[in-house]
Amino acid sequence: MSAGIDRLKVTYDDQHLFHNHSAWSFVPWHHLSGVKNASIKKTARYPSETPKRDDLPNRLDLENQSRRFSAKFLAAVMNSSIAYDFLKANRRSNIHLYPDDWKKLPIPDVTPERQAPIVALVERILTAKRPKADADVSALEAEVDRLVTALYGLTSDEIKLVEASIGPEAEA
Repeated sequence: MSAGIDRLKVTYDDQHLFHNHSAWSFVPWHHLSGVKNASIKKTARYPSETPKRDDLPNRLDLENQSRRFSAKFLAAVMNSSIAYDFLKANRRSNIHLYPDDWKKLPIPDVTPERQAPIVALVERILTAKRPKADADVSALEAEVDRLVTALYGLTSDEIKLVEASIGPEAEA
């Protein structure tokens, strides 16, 4: 596999850490509510912003939609074998993985109640990793992956195809 996607590693940060330009942060739209800058204005606009750009998404819609998803649920989806397979097939570069590649990842639109078991497992993983970064959480990660995969409504044959396309290097 090429650089950038050998193993997806998405983590949840609740400590407001800072990083340099070599790492990417994903921030839910609702955490950017009211923030106006030129970079965001290229991606989405509030209805009152000018000049009007009907080709861009409405910021209010994006903020409301993002409130429906737990950040820990999104981290689970982004670390899943489904995401790995999707990004492997749909990224724009064979060498790098870009933020715009992630934006195309379909997220299962499920209720908070259906997100809850996955969020609980992510919390267990984070709790285990907090005192010991190399703690073995592979069983919990496998369960998260199983639950996330089920949300996509794939048949057992489709699941086998996803698992086969990933191979053992993703499980290391």
